[in-house]
Amino acid sequence: MEQQANFYKMERRAMEYAESFYRSISISDIVIGDYILPIVFISLGDAIEEDPDNRTFSQGRLRIDPVNAKKFCIRITLPWPAHQYNRTSLNKGIKKTIRHELLHYYLYIHDLPFADDTALFHAYCYLFDAGAYAPLNEEEQAKYNRFMEALEEVEEDTPPFVLILLANAIIAEDEEAKATFDFHMNEHKRRREQTP
Repeated sequence: MEQQANFYKMERRAMEYAESFYRSISISDIVIGDYILPIVFISLGDAIEEDPDNRTFSQGRLRIDPVNAKKFCIRITLPWPAHQYNRTSLNKGIKKTIRHELLHYYLYIHDLPFADDTALFHAYCYLFDAGAYAPLNEEEQAKYNRFMEALEEVEEDTPPFVLILLANAIIAEDEEAKATFDFHMNEHKRRREQTP
């Protein structure tokens, strides 16, 4: 019973972290409020029981219903081996997995390229230390390189949502994001100049 209670504590901490991270990347068009993120946490033991022959479990996955793309959820496996039942804190790896999967979700619901092998996803993973791992093809790599060059010109204290706008403007070639990015960068520079 205590083992199960500890898992639920870890699950609650993971959801709190996910909600906090999602709020930090959300631009004002989508607000969490009473919104519940579509995340399902599963223990490693349950993942093994579901597929005992496959020993290569993904840490997380955005699952989209192939029949109805409006039905989806994020599934994250929490490392819960029997010898760690007393441990309920989130380690860096779990947090990185949560960020990685929430970035997939964020891009998906904004109708932007969200797959592991896209430049925009790699850019978001770079910005939020979410561990992009899939190789990029030549075209996507060129887009990512343009983003990284543009990022060198941005000041370190630029707010995260402005960096998201930069990624959208450069990689997704989103003119509205470009205009909004320019506006926020000018405001940011103006405020810095006014600060003694």
